[in-house]
Amino acid sequence: MSDSVSILFFSTDRNYAELLAENLLREQMRVQVVADAELALDNFARNYYDLCIIDCSAARSQGLSVVSQMRQMNTMMPLLVLSTRQDKQDIIEGYDAGCDEYIVIPIATDVLVRKLRSWLRRLQLRQPDKVYRFASCVFDSSLQTLAVGDQPAVVLSVKQSEVLRILADSIGQLVERKTILRQVWKDDSVFASRSLNVFISSLRNILSADDRVELRGLRGRGYRLIIR
Repeated sequence: MSDSVSILFFSTDRNYAELLAENLLREQMRVQVVADAELALDNFARNYYDLCIIDCSAARSQGLSVVSQMRQMNTMMPLLVLSTRQDKQDIIEGYDAGCDEYIVIPIATDVLVRKLRSWLRRLQLRQPDKVYRFASCVFDSSLQTLAVGDQPAVVLSVKQSEVLRILADSIGQLVERKTILRQVWKDDSVFASRSLNVFISSLRNILSADDRVELRGLRGRGYRLIIR
């Protein structure tokens, strides 16, 4: 297992979380423990993680809310829920919130480690064409992350990732606005058009860290991703 594995662990039970983190560290898994829901979501949005663990035992509704919001921000990130509750409805609620696996605890650490390894193997087997490399940029459309130069990887929203994927598939070529709107928003309404403007602006801001990359707009027509 690579020592680059990074896990975000949200749990209001600090003692349990830190003990589990210590055990996982022995397996070369670096775990960031966060007990505050807002901080967990902020870290999730700003940093790169291989997967996330959300403990829904002590603060179930809060934990499920964290799962739901993380899933809205990133559709591909593996989200694993830990919970002491094992009724059918509890499990259904976990999956409906957006988790990929609902794990009933207590669970033997060596079993949990193997579950995590299984998820990490799935990540390693993802299709290589999901990763785009241009200039100093690395865009993983599967994980919805964009790294520019030596800057930390930024976790993109679902629509940011979809817009960038369309442009990265046609580097140097003009992509019409209506093409992006219909593929990402499924319509070309005024609201969707304004939303596209916002996402283009945010992507430009991230990509500006490399002056060889330009997201150029042609008024009224579309956009072109240019690599100098």
